[in-house]
Amino acid sequence: MVLRGGRRRGWGQHFLVDRRIRDRIVEEANLSCEDVVVEIGVGEGFLTEPLLQRAGWVVGFEVDPVLVHLVKEKLAAYSHFSLYPGDFLKIDLKACLTSLPLFRKKCVSNLPYSISTPALLKLLTEDVTWNLLLLMVQREFGERVLALPPQGKGTFLSVVAHLRFEVQKVLSVSPSAFRPNPRVESVVLKFLPRDDRVDLVTFRKVTALARFCFSQKRKSLLSLLGMKSGNCDRVLAMIQAAGISPRLRAEDLERSQWIALAEISTKEDAFLFGENAK
Repeated sequence: MVLRGGRRRGWGQHFLVDRRIRDRIVEEANLSCEDVVVEIGVGEGFLTEPLLQRAGWVVGFEVDPVLVHLVKEKLAAYSHFSLYPGDFLKIDLKACLTSLPLFRKKCVSNLPYSISTPALLKLLTEDVTWNLLLLMVQREFGERVLALPPQGKGTFLSVVAHLRFEVQKVLSVSPSAFRPNPRVESVVLKFLPRDDRVDLVTFRKVTALARFCFSQKRKSLLSLLGMKSGNCDRVLAMIQAAGISPRLRAEDLERSQWIALAEISTKEDAFLFGENAK
């Protein structure tokens, strides 16, 4: 596993070395020759090799040039492996996958912790049809992704993730599973496509709206959106039509309420969503 830390040497890597955890991750991925697998942060290739042994193709990303060289040599025998050096956040992911004619697309990764938020958002917002995301993340980060009313207070990450996926915790991972041991515990999350997932337009509208509302999450929706629009009467009508109390905050809204708010909006409400309203 690769944690991007403040140290230049190796970016502060902590490598997964526990074979039981690795094997459980591979088992949960349920791979076949019809799958193309994306791995973000291949590290020393500890997880990459068993993925290659089961999947039809593996597309890896690694920012550390030393590890890129190591993994290329280590896995040279596998012809169904594409390794992209550089920053995953700056790579056109859809373009990397376009030429691979396999039926299912899965991401199985130990996410670099310092880019967990932008990496997850990239996976969620790219125009790629995922059949599975299986991601190891820091425990606190995982808790934020899982939190959603009525079970708990929502977060921006949980709202966006649950629009198109069912998310569940697969297992907990202790620091002893890595070399050297990090100071944090980890969890593995499984994202499976929802039967009632929203379309891409609604997804983008809710994402833009939630991003704004969670930027000042202590304020009520009416206060926030009324301030943004300058038209409190219109905002109040929208909120009430969506079955939402104007006193509620972003963290109080359930998945269905976010969707209703986006679907009720018209062209005149584009101020709420910016260019994502199109």
